[in-house]
Amino acid sequence: MFEKTSTVKDEPVIINIPGPEEWPITHLRNCCKKNKVKGYTKMTREELVVEVRKIISNDKFGEE
Repeated sequence: MFEKTSTVKDEPVIINIPGPEEWPITHLRNCCKKNKVKGYTKMTREELVVEVRKIISNDKFGEE
């Protein structure tokens, strides 16, 4: 007989995600597109990073 025991505790899982400065430009554009940022196609990398930071700071992720 095989028994499976769990050793997982109720501890949070930490996932390290790089900041927008390290994202490929296509990911920055996709994020802006999905969040309906106007003019994202003509923005520089630095402008895209600023917009993505605004999106992240609004804490829209995880809200329903």
